[in-house]
Amino acid sequence: MFLITPDNQYADESLESFLIRVCECNGYESFQLLSGVLWAWLVENDHQAAGALPRKLSQINLYHAKHSSGFRVRAMQLLDSLFEGDIKPLMGHAVLHSSVTFSPGLAAVFRDGLHIPRCFFRNQCIPVCSQCLAEQSFIRQFWHLIPYQACHIHGAKMLYQCPECQQPLNYQETEQISVCACGCELSKVATKPASGDLVAISKLVVSGDQEGNRDSSISHWLGALLWFSRRHKSVSKREFMDESMLSEAVDFFSRWPCAMVEELDQIVQGVELKLTKNYNHTKFSDVFGDLLTSTRKLPSSDRHLNFVLKTIVDYVHFPYAETV
Repeated sequence: MFLITPDNQYADESLESFLIRVCECNGYESFQLLSGVLWAWLVENDHQAAGALPRKLSQINLYHAKHSSGFRVRAMQLLDSLFEGDIKPLMGHAVLHSSVTFSPGLAAVFRDGLHIPRCFFRNQCIPVCSQCLAEQSFIRQFWHLIPYQACHIHGAKMLYQCPECQQPLNYQETEQISVCACGCELSKVATKPASGDLVAISKLVVSGDQEGNRDSSISHWLGALLWFSRRHKSVSKREFMDESMLSEAVDFFSRWPCAMVEELDQIVQGVELKLTKNYNHTKFSDVFGDLLTSTRKLPSSDRHLNFVLKTIVDYVHFPYAETV
């Protein structure tokens, strides 16, 4: 048995999108049909690995596995051998579990050198950019991330619902990339311009800042955004982050580190009115709460990389320490 590889390969394509295109070029009408054939092949070659292969497209990715992640990785590696040559497209597009955590103990996933907060992954709705689909028909991996709400290439708002049937878009359920289940051609839907703040956040999600290592920059910006959203009471597990919160994040980090120092000053001034003991007899958490524990790993504790932690530690070593 062998599988024909789609003509075009895209590094930023999601695994689920790639498998839909594999079905198309190999003559399978649905992933369920293809997965049945792959399961039968795995049974003959590795019975244990076959048991770890889901039949549903939305559950195929490696980070969905719980107790059988090792078997699922083995299954993916075996299935990669069905493609011609030395390419390993399934493992190359997969999102894996990560041993890294984001404070306070939030799980992460790993793909293409990036550690990403697990709670940033969308589950119910995967929005699309119709202009991107018109240019190249595949689903970009970063469309799965909640903070990505505007196309950083076209400056347009992402499309969350079909304009004809009003149903939320989720290509993993419909197994259609450019067409809604109702038949609407998403690549022809007119887009609406997005705010500069939403585009700015999306650019950080895709390419990080312009300094240092790209992969490290993206992971730490995602960590900083996670910290900001939790600190400002945004519920990061929702499918849609509030646009006003993202705008506040852009404003807050554009004034870094002054914005953080101002916030810390306000905390100290407010606590001074309530203190019954001297600072040298007061716990750090009594003044700043969980500030250090929440920023300890975003996802690194290295202050050269974790700029949020560095600013807080620098502040404590100077103004707060002098007060003590």
